[in-house]
Amino acid sequence: MRLRQREIETITRIGCSRFAVLQLLVAEIVIVIILSGLIVAVTVFCVDTYASDLVRLLIIT
Repeated sequence: MRLRQREIETITRIGCSRFAVLQLLVAEIVIVIILSGLIVAVTVFCVDTYASDLVRLLIIT
């Protein structure tokens, strides 16, 4: 929160309520979590699909 303190002060100065600021912060956190989950899901899918090929390519050869 300390890193974002100046941003939060600016948002409140332009007229946003504390609740609106809280909503913005929560929305940003949720977006980061969802995108991280999607990246993990795609990575797991690719590794699961191509695991034997990757092992053969990277270790055996």
